[in-house]
Amino acid sequence: MRRLRGAALAAAAALGAVCAAPAGAAETMVRDTKRVVVVEENCTWKVDAEGNKLLDEASKPIPVTDKDGKPVCTTQEVKGGANGSSGKERWADDESGKKTAVAAVLGVVGALVAGLIGMSLLFIESVDIHFVPKAV
Repeated sequence: MRRLRGAALAAAAALGAVCAAPAGAAETMVRDTKRVVVVEENCTWKVDAEGNKLLDEASKPIPVTDKDGKPVCTTQEVKGGANGSSGKERWADDESGKKTAVAAVLGVVGALVAGLIGMSLLFIESVDIHFVPKAV
């Protein structure tokens, strides 16, 4: 009965280790990504002699235009504007953190230890242990 129980435990540990193994290389992971970027746009406006912006009939400032008639504006991505104070991009499934790596290593080590304990239970009954009497 003990051997049967030990074999069942070893089989369960081995099954757990196999299920915890990573998927084959044939599978590919597809990630739908979306990036939010905060952009700062600086435009140049026409001004009068005193430095005040010139306004059109709709009371909007008149932009300085280039040779094609387009307003002269510069755009610049604001660092960390949409992603928090650090400026680092964050994905929902980002696995580059230390916590994830530590958890993965502990999971694999735990599965291996469980497998070794389960396999050792198969052979524990066959070991004949004799205690040595105390020396006088």
